[in-house]
Amino acid sequence: MPQVSAALGRMPLPPTSVRVLIGFGLLLLVSLLVLHRRPARLMVEGSRLDPAERFLSLFEGANATIAADLRALTAGPHLAGTPAAAGAAAHVLTRLRALGLRTLTREYAPLLSYPGHASLALLRADQTLIAQLSLDEPADAGRHLVRPYHAYAPSGGAVAEAVFVNLGREEDYLALDRLGVSVRGCIVVAIRGGGYRGGVVQRAAGRGAVAVLIAGHADGGVERGTVILGGPGILSLPAGRPRARRKRLGFDHETVMRRFPTIPSMPVSAMTASAILRSLGGPPLPAEWRIGVELAENFRGVGPGPIQEDCHDTGYFAIVKGYEEPDRYVILGNHRDAWTYGAVDPNSGTSALLDIARRLGIMLQSAGHLGGPSFFVAGMGEEFGMVKDPDVAGKTVHDTWNTMNGGINCAEFPVYHTALDSYNWMEMHGDPLFLRHVAIAEIWGLLALRLADDPVLPFDYQTYASQLQEHTNALSTMMKNSESVNLMNRCVDDLSGAAIEVLKEAKGVDTSDGYALMRRRLLNDRLLLAERSFLQPDGLQGRVWFKHLLYSPPEDYESKLAFFPGVADAISRSTNRSAKERRAAVRHEIWKISRAIQKAASVLRGEFSYRNESLNFSVSVAP
Repeated sequence: MPQVSAALGRMPLPPTSVRVLIGFGLLLLVSLLVLHRRPARLMVEGSRLDPAERFLSLFEGANATIAADLRALTAGPHLAGTPAAAGAAAHVLTRLRALGLRTLTREYAPLLSYPGHASLALLRADQTLIAQLSLDEPADAGRHLVRPYHAYAPSGGAVAEAVFVNLGREEDYLALDRLGVSVRGCIVVAIRGGGYRGGVVQRAAGRGAVAVLIAGHADGGVERGTVILGGPGILSLPAGRPRARRKRLGFDHETVMRRFPTIPSMPVSAMTASAILRSLGGPPLPAEWRIGVELAENFRGVGPGPIQEDCHDTGYFAIVKGYEEPDRYVILGNHRDAWTYGAVDPNSGTSALLDIARRLGIMLQSAGHLGGPSFFVAGMGEEFGMVKDPDVAGKTVHDTWNTMNGGINCAEFPVYHTALDSYNWMEMHGDPLFLRHVAIAEIWGLLALRLADDPVLPFDYQTYASQLQEHTNALSTMMKNSESVNLMNRCVDDLSGAAIEVLKEAKGVDTSDGYALMRRRLLNDRLLLAERSFLQPDGLQGRVWFKHLLYSPPEDYESKLAFFPGVADAISRSTNRSAKERRAAVRHEIWKISRAIQKAASVLRGEFSYRNESLNFSVSVAP
């Protein structure tokens, strides 16, 4: 046997064995190279793990930590700009730092509005007192909160008759017109539910009213809120260029003053509104008006009736640095301030955001970095300026997504902006096990990871073009197939063609050669910049805070046009103009939108040049 072994030891290895040894050597070499290279994906216990799977695996205890954060954030009221709001900000900052995330803070100086003295009384015709009415919130028995008020409502006093206007919509005023009831010189009383409260006040002012009371519902809550006109934004600092290069507008600047209502307003409880409405005479309620039982008791008419109103009325950030493109950010944000305790609005979102930060922090600690761009987690004030149960009979959130609220999976909740929006309400009624919070955090976090990790941004401009075609068809019907709409149709077709081309390009760009990263980056640049083509740098006409030509709220709250805000504004502003002037104003806005759509198509193809911008658009219709 020893001789045989020696003989075998001197025999040459068969070709198969040689191939195995060579293969093993190459495998060892590749392994060593991989070990010395920074991984582009997460490494957990020596094996690759998809970031989405890793993110979802960190669900254990998520509902408990979310509940704890929500309890801390809602321990007391924290209206923006108050010391209590600073305490809530400190909690968020402490949590982010404890997760090992790099944090920073930045102070802002927006124009905020706080209530002063306010009173409300019923008077007889000879000005003698009938009753002093309460402006407190029944649900806030301990009076821990700021008294209900409308932010940015002007101070002032009014002694006038009251008129009930139902929800305060245009159709409600038309119903009063048919009854021969005018609100000019009167204080109007409306029930909450007629759209944005600022629009309710603006319509009343347009009808000649001198003040507005907006009644809450019978749950004991009184809804606070802003009545600023023209949408969100820092009142004294229109969006646009970087802050350092923007001129801050003064309080009395015309652009700022236009955003304040011209008459005072305040929210009142259902109990206070009932006391007012019981004093009204005049014609009976229109048959089409439906009001709550608490307001209908002893209701005699729409008015007028006697009433006197006297109304005197820091951001945090955390950064999770990426590996492949750390100079780019996926921004997650949620406001932190609340009118009251804010368990639902906004801190259900803030607590979910903190859970996302917790999971990203764990992933960062275990991997040393995250792939793709950096994450930028942000939160600040919003109030000045409900998610359906995902466990529905075996359906996913996505199954019901498009069937609710225009594709936004949310629902109204009755305690909105009242003292009832507390941790106790959430624990008892809103989400007792905090599983909805966990579901939201996971959907939100997975979306962020998708944006960060996909080699090519998942932006589908074909869907965008299809939606624009629907909008253009609706506009064409309204404009009776005018030539300007035909121009827009051609531009939408051009965008659709560019979208198909860029999708084909995206399928072939994810290659492993040395230039793949650069090609992906250039493609992502075009996908990002194409969306920016729809922004008007100087804002919509007369509204510098709004810049998106396709989707911004219209100036007229009664507008039925939910897209192309410039067109909607041109229509509402030209009601008193001649037909020729009206067509010219609308045609000019259509021209601007068409130019933006064709610009987006050029950007997608990589053909657009700002130097030759005027040559990129074939002007078929004079602007």
